[in-house]
Amino acid sequence: MSRSGRLADVAEVLRLPHYGPFLAMRVGAAVGVWMERLATGWLAWEMTQSTAWLGVVAFLRLVPALFFGLLGGAWSDRATPRHVLLWGKAGLAAANLATVALLLLGLLSIWALAALALAVGILQAVSNPAASAIVWDLVPRRHLGTAISINSLSFHTATFVGPALAAALAATAGFAPVYAVAAAGQAGLIWALLRLPRRRPSAPPTPRAASLWDDMRAGIRYVRATPPVFAILAVHLTFAVSAHPLVDMVPAVAALFFDGGTAAVGTMTAAMGAGAVIGGLWLAAFSPRGALKTVVGAALLALMALIVVLAANRSLPLALALMGCIGVCQVIRASGLQTLLQLTVRDDMRGRAMGFYSLLVRGGSAFGALGIGVASEVVGLSVALATGATLGAVALVVFALRHRDDLARIKAV
Repeated sequence: MSRSGRLADVAEVLRLPHYGPFLAMRVGAAVGVWMERLATGWLAWEMTQSTAWLGVVAFLRLVPALFFGLLGGAWSDRATPRHVLLWGKAGLAAANLATVALLLLGLLSIWALAALALAVGILQAVSNPAASAIVWDLVPRRHLGTAISINSLSFHTATFVGPALAAALAATAGFAPVYAVAAAGQAGLIWALLRLPRRRPSAPPTPRAASLWDDMRAGIRYVRATPPVFAILAVHLTFAVSAHPLVDMVPAVAALFFDGGTAAVGTMTAAMGAGAVIGGLWLAAFSPRGALKTVVGAALLALMALIVVLAANRSLPLALALMGCIGVCQVIRASGLQTLLQLTVRDDMRGRAMGFYSLLVRGGSAFGALGIGVASEVVGLSVALATGATLGAVALVVFALRHRDDLARIKAV
């Protein structure tokens, strides 16, 4: 498709009656998520000055996906993504407001912060599959790839805006306003969800004759029996364990590599978000379509190489450039893998497939962050980050060579 055709496709998607308002409020909610994430990481570092504690808090925030991600996907298939998202976002707003109260009362300890991180992790684990699956309900199939690219662009725009806003607020007014704004972002998305139709316009929910547990088991059997879906998720898991923990290690990277504070953390995270915006704009305007699998593979390997260079670097300006390039590769990877998965998966398994997707990125990142955090106490953060990325790149190449037939069967258009 030509550039003008792609831009016309983007404009048509944004004019869809339900998708446009939903997207706008989702951007606000994503900004809130990134504000909370940066604030939680920096508070954990400020309280303890420990990479191990930073890894533990990240672990608690992410590991619930292992236990609740597939549950959220099955719930989304049985009910509607809208229903699941409403409950999840209401819970996230409540958790953010609870953090505000503890900060204002002077009662927030590292243990309370860890408990709140766990609560946020559970809520996000349950609702994230619905957040991905709902796109299918809001746009026609022919616009799915464009809508996913726009979604990734909006989310990664939040990775630019959220940390910058959080850093500015934390530096001038403390952390309580950061969490208050994060709660307001979730409230805006709740308002948008309430305006959506109660029922999805396509397939009806899974029949109630089966239990939720039976639905989850059926999802596991489906993934195991469908090699192309399994291959996408395996690649996704490799990235999650080896490269994604960098996001949660940014406070330690800023402090240990560049002697930076809140402003440095916000700037580095914002640089990654700015790169992601550039990558998202490129995907939305020049989608590679048939070459998507090749582009995603190249982005993954480039991302691993950039992390190795970042681990050896001690120049902040170069680090910002590297973080920007990492952001470009990250959005291409995220949008590309989601598009490939949504095009390959069976319609009645969509919520559960996205549940696996969420489970693997958050669960894999949890163990990756914990491992890098603990290893950093022994061998140093540079060695831990570089080793994780190198092992991830090797694992991706070996998997691609051994499963080339399964990868060839993945639908790209």
